[in-house]
Amino acid sequence: MAWFCDRRQPRECTGGIRRYEARRRFSQGTLVPGSQFLVLGSWFSVLKTEKRAVASREQPHPLPVAARRTALLVVGDALALLIFAALGRASHGEEAGLTALAQVAETAAPFIIGWFAVAPLFGAYRAQVTGALQPMLARTALTWLVAWPIGLGLRALIRQTTIPVSFALVTFVTVLAIMSLWRGAFALITARR
Repeated sequence: MAWFCDRRQPRECTGGIRRYEARRRFSQGTLVPGSQFLVLGSWFSVLKTEKRAVASREQPHPLPVAARRTALLVVGDALALLIFAALGRASHGEEAGLTALAQVAETAAPFIIGWFAVAPLFGAYRAQVTGALQPMLARTALTWLVAWPIGLGLRALIRQTTIPVSFALVTFVTVLAIMSLWRGAFALITARR
C-alpha cells in the first residue's frame, strides 16, 4: 500500500495515511479537497478544487452555476412578460391562449426588448442581486422603472398610436407585480440553496 503524507509535514512523514484511508476520509468529508499529499517521494494532489471534488463523484454540469442562474432568470423574465401580454389580451377579449402564442409574443415584444435592453445595464442579473430577496426586488423595480417607458415607446412606434395614461399605469403596476413575484420567488429559492 502507498503511504500518503500531508506536504506540510517533514519529508520523513510520520503521520502518513494509507490510500484507502485517504479515500474513506474524503468520502466522509474529513479530508479537505485541495490538500496535497506526498506519495512515495512525489507530490500527488488528491483534489485541487471543489469543482474537481464534485466531478469525481458525478458528471459535471456543462454550465457553471452563475450561467445557469442567469439563463433561468432570462427565460423566466421573458415568460413573465409573455404572461403579462396574455393577461392583457384576455382582459380585452382578444385571443390569449397557446393558439395565439404569436400574437401574445407580438404584444409582449416591445416590453421584452425594453426589459432586456435595460436589465443587464442595471445589474438585474448579478449574483449579489439575485441571491437575496430585498436586493432582487429593489433592482427589479428600478430596472422596470427604466424599461417601462422604453417598452411603451416601442409599442407606440410599432402600433402607430398614442399611449393612454391609464394603459401606461396599469402596465407599470401589473408588470412590476408579476416580475416581483417571479423574481422574488427565485431569490428566496436561490438563498435557501
